Amino acid sequence: EAIAAQKQALQINSSFADSYHEIAGVFAKQGNLDLAIQFQRKAKEFKSNDSNINFALINFEERQKNLAELGTYNYKLISLGFDCLPRTIATRWGIKPSRLQGEKSCPFDLAFHSFSNIYHLLKNDFQNYLDPQYLKTIPYDLYPEKSIVINTKYFCKFNHEYSNILHKNNFQKFRERYQQRIKNFYEYIHSSPILF
Repeated sequence: EAIAAQKQALQINSSFADSYHEIAGVFAKQGNLDLAIQFQRKAKEFKSNDSNINFALINFEERQKNLAELGTYNYKLISLGFDCLPRTIATRWGIKPSRLQGEKSCPFDLAFHSFSNIYHLLKNDFQNYLDPQYLKTIPYDLYPEKSIVINTKYFCKFNHEYSNILHKNNFQKFRERYQQRIKNFYEYIHSSPILF
C-alpha cells in the first residue's frame, strides 16, 4: 500500500525524490535490496545533497555487499546484547540476515537484559525466565496506553511484546514465542562457527 501511494505521487511529480526514498525503504524492509538500491539511486539523482537519502543509499549498498560476503561463510551471529540494538545494527548493515531472510530470533535479540542476568540465564538454562509467577505487565513508557511484559526475577523488560494477545492466559502466547526463541538459541549454539 505504501509503494502504491508513493507511485501515485510520482505520477503527479516524477522527480519527487522523497517518494523514491520511501519506496526504497519499503523494499529494504522486505529484504529486496536490488529494488531498494534502484529506487534510492533515483532519489539521489533528484536530491543529491540530502543526507538522509545519501545515508540510506550507502546503507543499502553496504548491506547488500555484506550479505553477499556473509554467504561465503557459514557462521551464526548470536546477540548477547543488553537490548535490541546489537541485532538491529547487525541486521541493518548486513552482518546478520533479517527474519525475512530466514534468520530466527533468539531471546536476547528483542528485549532488555542486564549483562549479569544474561550470565545467570545462560548458567541456569533460562530457569524461571518464562515462569508466570515472575511475569507481569507494566505500562509501556513510550506508549502509556499499551503494556509490556517484564520478568520480576531477572528484571528483563520485553518492550517489543506489547500486544494484549501475548498477555492472556498467563502469558501463554508470550511464553510460546520465547520458548521458540530459546530453542532457536540452542540450535544456533550447536551450529558452527558462532560469533557472539
